[in-house]
Amino acid sequence: MSTAKEHLRHVLVGSGGVVRDSIALDRSKVLIWQAVYRAAVVTVLIVVAIALGAPHDALALGAGSLFVALAGEFQRIGRRWRLMLWTLLWITVGTYLGGIVSDNLVLRVVVSAVVALICGFVVAAGPGAGIAGLLTLVLFTVFGGIPSNPVSDLHTALLVALGGLVQFVAIVVPVLVRRPGAVFDGGEQPVALLTRLRSHLSVNDLMMRHGFRLAVAISIATVVASAGSRPNQYWIPMTVAWMTRPDAGGTVTRVVGRIIGTVGGVLVALVLIDVLGMRPNGYLLALIAGAGALLALIFIWAEYPLAVVGVTLFVIALLTLLGESADQSAGLRVVDTLIAGVITVACSFLWRPSAIAATT
Repeated sequence: MSTAKEHLRHVLVGSGGVVRDSIALDRSKVLIWQAVYRAAVVTVLIVVAIALGAPHDALALGAGSLFVALAGEFQRIGRRWRLMLWTLLWITVGTYLGGIVSDNLVLRVVVSAVVALICGFVVAAGPGAGIAGLLTLVLFTVFGGIPSNPVSDLHTALLVALGGLVQFVAIVVPVLVRRPGAVFDGGEQPVALLTRLRSHLSVNDLMMRHGFRLAVAISIATVVASAGSRPNQYWIPMTVAWMTRPDAGGTVTRVVGRIIGTVGGVLVALVLIDVLGMRPNGYLLALIAGAGALLALIFIWAEYPLAVVGVTLFVIALLTLLGESADQSAGLRVVDTLIAGVITVACSFLWRPSAIAATT
């Protein structure tokens, strides 16, 4: 096992310059027209919820649609639609579980640990499973941290499923019409999920250790978030879920990128929502949320801090739609992000790999 000093050095400097790596832009993964189309679907769903007099439905509808759009990117459509459906299934389950345990802190901490362990470990099965696990954990923490959600747990989960299904149809049907053969051509079939995971069932496996570290980090974050009756108790555990990676260098890069992006997103939200006085108009907030979704979808694979700006703008706009004051919560979001960063880095010291080289 690496010494604490070696691990600290690796956490602080990673494989190079952490800030540089955090803001590096991969131009080959910038998505423009695909992002415009998918963000338009997200925005339309939010607008429909407002038009029907159900603004409380907008968060679940928008999140389901946005998250399904993230699944299976850069995969051929015959493979991607399967990954999208699996992601849709598990984010719906995660949303429902989060809602069920939201009113009981002890139960929420225990279930959070189990969900985080599973979602962290499935990274071993490949990128598709890893994205599905991450998005499931994120929605679990979000709806587990809203104890006063006016919408029932089942209703919320079904809204997430509906939003994701609409996005699925919007992506798959045009391809089905133009190139039906491509939709049914999944290419070489991957090894069965359980088979891929079975080879990693060892306490010395990197992904197994990652799952346990993530479980501890999410549990701590859940307890800390509930202290002092702070609003939006999901922000700290949700941020930990986004930040944590199996390797120390990857984790600290995400921590720095998340902090930069959150501060940027909060500042943009304050300018658009409060300074420009857009809060009273729900449709303008829908457009701001859509702009956040667009930014996230363009840069999620290419430039993480910019994607975080988009996600932060998306969430703040939707919560403002539900009556939250953006200026009152802005500072707290930055503080909570810093707390999540400390928890994430601290937990990276748990059950460290036997050698730093194994994580680079």
